[in-house]
Amino acid sequence: MWDVEKRPHRETSPNRLSRDLAAGATLLDVFASLPRGSTRLGVAGKIPSGAVAQSCLDRGADFVLVGTAAILQHDLARRVLIDPSFSSIDQPVS
Repeated sequence: MWDVEKRPHRETSPNRLSRDLAAGATLLDVFASLPRGSTRLGVAGKIPSGAVAQSCLDRGADFVLVGTAAILQHDLARRVLIDPSFSSIDQPVS
């Protein structure tokens, strides 16, 4: 995903997920609520800190992928292990 907080553009099915979408659920929330069997759910997109990563795990993701934040802060994982509130430096350009 481009952003772990992205919301669906519109409803796509009339089943129970429609209620979730109507309630303002994020795509992460919708995908985490689907029956997945043994399939694991990984998320990525605008995860600059341990707090955001933990939020994704708490909401049902099985693992978190960090891209830009880890490029900008090469030791991001180590720093988050030491201080869970650590956040990567801001992106210098949009």
